[in-house]
Amino acid sequence: VPTKILSHLLSARGICEKPFEIKIDNIRFAGFPKTVSHPTGRSPQTFHVVFILTAKVTADLVTSFQELSRKIAIAIDEEQTRCDYLAEQMTIILNEHEKRITSRR
Repeated sequence: VPTKILSHLLSARGICEKPFEIKIDNIRFAGFPKTVSHPTGRSPQTFHVVFILTAKVTADLVTSFQELSRKIAIAIDEEQTRCDYLAEQMTIILNEHEKRITSRR
């Protein structure tokens, strides 16, 4: 699956706050997209915690990973509220990305 199609499928637009599951070929993606409660500056408006599983896993296991994703998403959102965690991490990621682009020139 091309990266652009996969990124569109995994983007959280319109599906936040609900368990997520999609199967592509022999891979199953299970997760929980979350709307950021208190977005700031460079923090995203939404994010998605996703686990990649084999397609043949049981429905109970998929549900367990979706629940784990939900709990991780809630914790990340609480850290965003407490200390601007997502904005800080986004800045780090974007700075590293920029360094790599610059070093390739």
